Amino acid sequence: MSAIRSFLASLGFITRIPMPYSWIYNKPFNEKGLYDWLPIAGLAIGLIQALVAILLLLSGMPAWLAVSLWLAVSAVLTGVFHEDGLADVADSLGSMDRSKRLEILKDSRLGTYGTSALILLYLIRFSAYTQLHAAGWLWPLFIVLVAAWMRWLPIWLMWRPGPAGGREGSLGSLYHPPRLWLLSAQGIVLLAASYLLGLPGVFWFIPLLFLLALLLGSCFRRWHGGTIGDGLGAAAVLTEVCLLAIVCTAWM
Repeated sequence: MSAIRSFLASLGFITRIPMPYSWIYNKPFNEKGLYDWLPIAGLAIGLIQALVAILLLLSGMPAWLAVSLWLAVSAVLTGVFHEDGLADVADSLGSMDRSKRLEILKDSRLGTYGTSALILLYLIRFSAYTQLHAAGWLWPLFIVLVAAWMRWLPIWLMWRPGPAGGREGSLGSLYHPPRLWLLSAQGIVLLAASYLLGLPGVFWFIPLLFLLALLLGSCFRRWHGGTIGDGLGAAAVLTEVCLLAIVCTAWM
């Protein structure tokens, strides 16, 4: 039962889907379990996104229109949760001072760097998913897998806490050593599923994701003093971009 509650908490955390929060939190709740189930919650999100993609494929509408509508539905479904993290991190890089960067992260306003990052992200997404649309039924299958993969990598970044209250701001410490057996099992299952479904370049996934985790972890320590929530959102989006680049390049 606790696993179900953790899964539903994870799903509600990264989407706009209404959840029975009174039932989830009315008993002792281990918040750390929420993060362990993020890849599974991502898989559920991917299934919903894939259903939308299937309906758009069946409609026979042009690829550019189908992908545009799919991106719009996905944005509503997730509430651009991870994209907000990317924009905030991009805006924070406009300052050379770490304490100033942390202040920018707490600012709800969108700046030039964040706007540019979002425009580039959606240009990449539109181009890549339009190419994947031509692959027919592999498009929704890839959507399911990438939705899980992109929420799998950020959890590894939670080994090192972010800036705690009273030290370089008050963003709060984000520290959750992942349960290695659970995340490893999820990674193995995702890799096997990606291989069985015939995704090109699949064996580059794990090495690339670990290299990306090392790079982002190093950057976040330098930029913000550790991992923070916005950094995890940015990591999820960058994971998606890397997987899109691998698959689209292999399909060319």
